[in-house]
Amino acid sequence: MKNKKQLMESAIHGIFLILGLITVGCVLLITVYFVISGIPAIAKLAF
Repeated sequence: MKNKKQLMESAIHGIFLILGLITVGCVLLITVYFVISGIPAIAKLAF
């Protein structure tokens, strides 16, 4: 019984780890998109 519980906890931990990494990746992609989209405006103001 204890082994089954540990296996289930490990599986859930892995699922949450993967979902967390996907979330961080999406936030990074959004950040990169905004920076690339804003480069023309930043260049206009800076130069």
